[in-house]
Amino acid sequence: MINYIEANSIGNAVMVFGDTNDRYTNAEVSISMLTTELGLKDPWVQLINGGNTPVAGSPANACGNPAASNQCEVVDKVL
Repeated sequence: MINYIEANSIGNAVMVFGDTNDRYTNAEVSISMLTTELGLKDPWVQLINGGNTPVAGSPANACGNPAASNQCEVVDKVL
């Protein structure tokens, strides 16, 4: 996805959203690649988590369904 965005979005705004089945705390392949490599911003990180991206490998602050608050992290992302 990163290669596609880089090749096809030069000079254009980009939005990525969907059920990624991933959290920033995932130590394997992480959604954070989209923010670090492409500079995309996550509104949850910026507005709710004080600009602090959760650290890979740290315990997940997972939400229930439905989420009890905005403080927990869901796997659905909007970047």
